[in-house]
Amino acid sequence: MAITTDRPDVFVLPAMSAAIPVTQDVLCILPPDGRDDPAAIIESHRRARAQRSRQDTAGCLVPLSIGLVTAVLCLAALGALASSTFPRSARLLVAVVVFLVVSSAVAVLVDRRQRRRPPVQPLPVTPIDPRVARLAPGDLPAAEVIRASAVLQALDRARVDLRKGEHDADLTDAQRTVSPGDRSTWFFRPEDLAGLRAAATSAREEATEFLRSTGIPLEALED
Repeated sequence: MAITTDRPDVFVLPAMSAAIPVTQDVLCILPPDGRDDPAAIIESHRRARAQRSRQDTAGCLVPLSIGLVTAVLCLAALGALASSTFPRSARLLVAVVVFLVVSSAVAVLVDRRQRRRPPVQPLPVTPIDPRVARLAPGDLPAAEVIRASAVLQALDRARVDLRKGEHDADLTDAQRTVSPGDRSTWFFRPEDLAGLRAAATSAREEATEFLRSTGIPLEALED
């Protein structure tokens, strides 16, 4: 029997969450010592996302709107008061400069104002791994659900590292060269491969032992 929201400690966090950037709803569980209820957690994420949305809107639309209105008023004023002094091209250039200056100034002011407001912090959540939700006994205690999800995710990370290590081991030294200042690109060394294999084996053994002890089918280990 799958783990579902029929349990009082299991709930669904909507996909549009402030903390979990996913495209689908996430099944979560309250830790055994959790002090918050599902409604409070979901509401905290809704409020945090609403605040972020308002800040994004204000940071984009407010400077553009004020800059555009100011530029139009400037263009109208120059056209009415100095049309003979400033040709049309000059008036347009002045309006563009005014738009850029005002928009930039307003953007700085909006950003400073937003920084002074304390951000809404969403309450922490404990997602259930989909494999655990699908295969674990429906009455499995929360602590074991959380541990099973953790060991499967650790196994996934070890497998990903091993695959990358095997790929990187086939690269030449020149191909493993990273540009100075580039912190987003990294490679495993050939000598790391043995450790990665040992870590993946250890993670699989730990996951296998724990799943057997909790009655979760070992098909959850399938990559």
